[in-house]
Amino acid sequence: INVGLIPYWNNDSETVDDDVFREFAGSTEETEAWIRYQDMIPMNKGSHSLLGRGLYELNLRPWITACQPTPTTPPPTADTTTTTATTTPQMLVLKMENFKTNDGVQETMSKVYEYLELPEYRVLDMTHKNTRNYEHFEPLSNETREMLQRFYTPHNARLRGLLGDDWIDPWPPVSSQ
Repeated sequence: INVGLIPYWNNDSETVDDDVFREFAGSTEETEAWIRYQDMIPMNKGSHSLLGRGLYELNLRPWITACQPTPTTPPPTADTTTTTATTTPQMLVLKMENFKTNDGVQETMSKVYEYLELPEYRVLDMTHKNTRNYEHFEPLSNETREMLQRFYTPHNARLRGLLGDDWIDPWPPVSSQ
């Protein structure tokens, strides 16, 4: 079923048409196609929509919109007559890949504690959680890997635009086995 979500993908050449992508990305048509797409996929399965799950910017956009930073004004002090409003982000987005090492777990959790304004806490249980074993699957062919990289590259650039420079090339190409 074609819901019009990826009109910029050329099936014959397996490439993104950059002009069509730029025109479609962020448009009302894209938002409507994304909603149609989500309405048609079964959400009661953990492996739903393998392609759509990787469209992180589209998945995050409604959450980011709903959780826009709110202006906060610090209380005035006795020696100031003016106050400066600041913005407080209301969402922290983390990369699960950062949990692959013990140092990564502690560093990531330190960001969480700081974000939530909680005291630092040393994580004691570093055993891996929510892991998958993919050894029984054949490795991706170079052709498939390159095609997926071509498809997701402009989407990852949009993710960087949404979340900032920490998300420059968030999933660099992995050399094949």
